[in-house]
Amino acid sequence: MEGVERSMRVLGVVASHRRLGNSEILVKEALRGAEAEGAETYLLRLSDFDLDFCDGCMACVFKRTGCHLQDDVSWLLERLLDAGGLVIGAPTYFLAPAATIKTLTDRVMAVLDRLVRLPPRPAATIAVAGLPEWDQLAQPLLNKLALVLGCRITGSMVAHAPGPGQILLREETVTRARELGRSVVTGEILPRPRNCCPICYSSFFIPAGGREVYCPLCRTRGRLLEAGGEVEVVFEPEALTHNRWSREAMEHHFLGWIVPTREMFLKDLPRIREARQPYLAMDDRWLRKPATKHFPGAGPPLRGLARVCTGGSAAMPLSRPQAGARGGSPLPGIGRPWSFLPGPYRSPGPG
Repeated sequence: MEGVERSMRVLGVVASHRRLGNSEILVKEALRGAEAEGAETYLLRLSDFDLDFCDGCMACVFKRTGCHLQDDVSWLLERLLDAGGLVIGAPTYFLAPAATIKTLTDRVMAVLDRLVRLPPRPAATIAVAGLPEWDQLAQPLLNKLALVLGCRITGSMVAHAPGPGQILLREETVTRARELGRSVVTGEILPRPRNCCPICYSSFFIPAGGREVYCPLCRTRGRLLEAGGEVEVVFEPEALTHNRWSREAMEHHFLGWIVPTREMFLKDLPRIREARQPYLAMDDRWLRKPATKHFPGAGPPLRGLARVCTGGSAAMPLSRPQAGARGGSPLPGIGRPWSFLPGPYRSPGPG
């Protein structure tokens, strides 16, 4: 309605299968903080949707027709682009975020041409791990999804709790999550830890000569300073604007490198076809998923073998509800109904 200001829409993205696990709880707490600042909030759980792996065909870039894979990612990306702000939470498995985060990050390529033209939006991220000694890649790789989506990270945190829901016993952590949600609405950049990249929060640095270092994820440059027997990594203010994920850098990478690779490839294609013949002759070595449930005497069946070896279509057929079906009921005390799910809400079960 004309003259009425629309409230900010903040979308909470949960990358955990656990219902009411630590990731979900902290994302919901962050949304409570966003609502306290007047935002309208929504939730989605990535495991409720079909996310296939990017097959690298590059048709989304060269033909600009969107992704050909028949899953839910195109719908998901539209929701992510439509949101005024994001809160992304994920558990940590073997040092890094759950695999759905990487799968979704790869599929952002399908909308990269639109993202490089959009102004940055605020986002906050929450990584959950069991032990501090096993979380080193969780935060920067989770932040990478927000950065690839063209977001400006207002705050990020790593929470530690081994059991589902156990995070509720850490009041300071819950309060921190609420502040993250507020920052998405207010735009306030929350304080960052010392000795980390100001863009992705990574604490990994590559020497660049002398006392110079750079972040391998963002290519932000800093320098080592020593005072009082302690070494500190210091970044210049321009590191906040001159990095791999800035709008200008992403636009240059997309238009100046990715798009021109098509002509480069087509020019080399005749020689490539000739050179790859010996490798085509090795296709009889692919393992194939057995027709029966088990190999005789081999114990549990093999699972997750590459689909390419079956000789079938790269796109798995879907059985999906009719579009527009409402999914689930309002979540108690938080958010709106999950009315824009492509099908009924499917609980991932207890735990």
